[in-house]
Formats: sequence, structure tokens, C-alpha cells
Amino acid sequence: MLFSEMGKVEAHCKRIARKSPDSSELNILLGSVSTGVTFALRMLRGQDDESLSI
Repeated sequence: MLFSEMGKVEAHCKRIARKSPDSSELNILLGSVSTGVTFALRMLRGQDDESLSI
């Protein structure tokens, strides 16, 4: 469920990035979202960086 929602957010951000000439802020936002979701999954599962693969 969370993976599919993350995929939707990422796809939406990439569509916007293609339309926007200056997408540096969007890339920063997308990176933050990815980092946040990865951190949340790691906390929920109690796993460290090496054992979590997305």
C-alpha cells in the first residue's frame, strides 16, 4: 500500500518536472519525499539501512 502510494507521488512529481523548465526545487522535494518514506518504513519495520531495499 505504502509502496504504491509512493510510486504515485513519484510519478506525479516526474510529470511536473518534465513540464517545468526549472525543476531543481521539485527534485529537492522528490528527494525529501523518498527519504521520508524510506525513514518511515525503516521505523515501522525496525530495520536498519542495509536491510531495507526499495
